[in-house]
Amino acid sequence: MRTSIGRLFVRVPPGIAVALAAVIVLLIGVIDHTTGLYLSLAVFYIGPIAMAAWYGGRLPAIWIAGLASLTGMIADLDPGRGLGFLPFWNAIVRLGVFLVIGGVVAALRRSLETQRRLAHSDPLTGAANARCFDETAEKELARARRYRHPIALAYLDLDNFKQVNDGFGHRTGDRVLQIVAETIQGQVRPSDLLARMGGDEFAILMPQTNAEQACRAFERIRGVLESRIAASGWPVTLSVGIAEWSDEVDSIDRLFSRADSLMYQAKRDGKNHIVREPSPASLDLEETHPRGAGLEP
Repeated sequence: MRTSIGRLFVRVPPGIAVALAAVIVLLIGVIDHTTGLYLSLAVFYIGPIAMAAWYGGRLPAIWIAGLASLTGMIADLDPGRGLGFLPFWNAIVRLGVFLVIGGVVAALRRSLETQRRLAHSDPLTGAANARCFDETAEKELARARRYRHPIALAYLDLDNFKQVNDGFGHRTGDRVLQIVAETIQGQVRPSDLLARMGGDEFAILMPQTNAEQACRAFERIRGVLESRIAASGWPVTLSVGIAEWSDEVDSIDRLFSRADSLMYQAKRDGKNHIVREPSPASLDLEETHPRGAGLEP
């Protein structure tokens, strides 16, 4: 129950969270005015300010901090008390403290988001890393088993990549890897997962896609990528192995191993080649998942 509530709270849209923070500030202000100077509620304004900073960022935190300071000042104002400049001074001090707190919370959220992103992505190409790939692949394979959907895994290696590093330098090699990731990411569906597995090797998980559909998709991707790379004069091509889930290939490790073996077969066949495995399961699923379904033209 606690986990469900926590997940729901994390998914609160920023606009709603900031609006809720403003409402809470106003409610605290009403209570603060009722208690008067004998019981200060300034510390309770920190909660909604932190909420606005966490969900909305630095700018909403500034607005809520300003609202909290103004509300607190109005709560302190009472013509009969003769406090003079004191409420205004308190408001200025509170605003400074609230701004610092809001800035710290917003910075903490940005830092955590950056760490989370780096933990699941390759810093050079922006593609997923091996850890993220394994976690996502396990979930997708479980879904494929349950609903008897096809799922393909393509494993690719850049041919002649060492020549680029040796002849053009490692910075150029890094740029080649970035272009490869950008090109593939721009050609596959949002549901497909691209991951850099290390060095010049990438894996692409393609849910609800059989090996034949994945092969057609990669013929298109290879053509687009070759055009971009050839324009720069780099001697890089792709060797791709495509495996498909079946009852015999019943784990991600086996599926990955099969795609890896097919990729090396493409290398042995002369590089710049796609090798896929035929699967009887693909034929059975053609009725419910037509060829090319879901793949971009």
